[in-house]
Amino acid sequence: MAIPTFADPEDDERQTPVAVVGALRAGPTEEARPGPCENGMKPIGYLLKRVQHSLRLAMDEKLREYELSTPQYAALWALGREPGLSGAELARRCFVRPQTMSEILATLEGRKLVERKPHPVHRRVVEVRLTDAALDLLGPCEEAVRVIDERMLQGLNAQGRQTLFEGLQRCAEGLEAFAEPNGAGPSLEE
Repeated sequence: MAIPTFADPEDDERQTPVAVVGALRAGPTEEARPGPCENGMKPIGYLLKRVQHSLRLAMDEKLREYELSTPQYAALWALGREPGLSGAELARRCFVRPQTMSEILATLEGRKLVERKPHPVHRRVVEVRLTDAALDLLGPCEEAVRVIDERMLQGLNAQGRQTLFEGLQRCAEGLEAFAEPNGAGPSLEE
């Protein structure tokens, strides 16, 4: 294997990053384990992202009929289950930054789909609630998303669906166990 000129392991003046030099000088480990791409398998993270991307495209296309984006639908869906969330809580439920949620809520409020009002006790906290118009819109949107979910899962029987659900739950819990409140967790190698 030829070493690119920018990554010369004999570069004693360290123009090549130390990590690159170390990796190039290192030989194979004694106990080489099969990687996630060996035996024809793609990494699970890649497959999850592929599914998420395809799901997002399908949802975007269908929700466009209701003049909603997928993040807007996610906010309405979360508020339908937990009325009165703050913008920050809603951002966490929808996996977006608070600034992004603020923009989403401004759009939904402009369409009269949500109302924002100060919390009755904690006046600095603003609660978000669905309007009647949003409740009317949410039913058909949920049905459209259910059809997309069904299309996604059509190749799985009931046991396969249950196994997928349980496996994804365990994957999420495994990664969340490493998360700390500030979003940084310990190294996965510990």
